[in-house]
Amino acid sequence: MNRTITPRAVFCLGLLLLCITGCSAISTIAYFINPNDTPAAYPGLKNKKTVVVCRAESLEYSDPLISRELSGKIGIKLMQNEDQKIDVIDDQKLADWTDRNDWSDYRQVGKALKADMVVGVDIERFAIRQGPTLLQGQADVRISVYDIKEGGKKVWEYRPATIKFPPNAPIPSSERQEADFRRQFIERVADEVAHNFYAYNSRDLHALDSMALK
Repeated sequence: MNRTITPRAVFCLGLLLLCITGCSAISTIAYFINPNDTPAAYPGLKNKKTVVVCRAESLEYSDPLISRELSGKIGIKLMQNEDQKIDVIDDQKLADWTDRNDWSDYRQVGKALKADMVVGVDIERFAIRQGPTLLQGQADVRISVYDIKEGGKKVWEYRPATIKFPPNAPIPSSERQEADFRRQFIERVADEVAHNFYAYNSRDLHALDSMALK
């Protein structure tokens, strides 16, 4: 017997759910059709050759690796989004160029690496400790996007609220290896930046925050 579910049957099922549970059923159906409930704040990287450059001049001595680690994580997340098809320039190629050249403007990097777009991230604060015995990541960033094909025009800028991980309260440092916590926090900051450029499921951010408590 052919048990294929027809579009008409799906419609009838949805109508039945609506009659039984009201608006909550609509939300449930919409979630299964498209779980990405938050659109991209700036969708202009789609199908573009993009370089992600992070800069943390004030943190050069306290955390000298953060710029490179964060740019790499953001780039991976952009590449993994199949809808936008963002062509991200390899972070090792970026590191090789920035190590050999003096630069002060994100557009210099974009032009040198023949990118279409540059995502520049100024890391104004990055800390993982709240006193000697507590861990809570806090970061402030400013995100700028430049269109190199349009003469380096700045096409988008955004400064999110302070990123905290976990968001509500610190955790005892005795419960977590500092290196593991730092790695999780970088992942959280990278998500906060990357999510601006593609549609995403807002529940994912809550799931990341809960990681800090496990």
